[in-house]
Amino acid sequence: PILQMPAFLFSTTTHHNILRPLSSFSHCNSSRASFSIVFRNKARYLNQHSSEFHHYSTMTNIKNARFGAGCFWGVQRKFEKLGNGIIKTTVGYSNGKDQFKNPTYKQVCSGVTDHNEVIDIEYNEDVISYKDLLRTFWSLHNPTQKDRQGPDVGRQYRSMIVYYDEEQKKLAEESKQEEQKKYSKPIATVIEPAKTFFAAEEYHQHYLDKNSGATCYI
Repeated sequence: PILQMPAFLFSTTTHHNILRPLSSFSHCNSSRASFSIVFRNKARYLNQHSSEFHHYSTMTNIKNARFGAGCFWGVQRKFEKLGNGIIKTTVGYSNGKDQFKNPTYKQVCSGVTDHNEVIDIEYNEDVISYKDLLRTFWSLHNPTQKDRQGPDVGRQYRSMIVYYDEEQKKLAEESKQEEQKKYSKPIATVIEPAKTFFAAEEYHQHYLDKNSGATCYI
């Protein structure tokens, strides 16, 4: 039988978040040796999270979604609070100029790379739908503000829906039309295909959870 491996045994490429095996796993000639290396490195995790191993191995409808809605610290916290169905969230930079590879926070803030602060979400569509994620996206920011959210000003704060396939594009466009009915000003949200995603520096991941005194407009 085919073993469905949990997400934590895979690395995420910077191109469209395609999962591929860890290098120590994929470069071994023997599958027995491969499992030995991976599980030895993950033994402590598995001992502490055996139920999570089972949870991942039984999920079959895993999808990705990506949004930009201002400061990604607050955006990440809001999506994390959805709970069930949200497997993993990662903040990072997306849909910028192709010549800038793995940009830093400082470079993004300068505006030179044209990247947007975004959140990439791995979710179980059997539990939470893409429409649910879109509703959350619209609810947590003002989409009529162009290249800003409140006091946070710059291209990196633009309102954006990044789609992974034509179905997501269709649903995003339909939801934008519905959302426009709530505003007299035109919605500035752009809908674009997924380009290379670069995870932000580690200190940005779950920033508000790590820094209790920190604040974010979102």
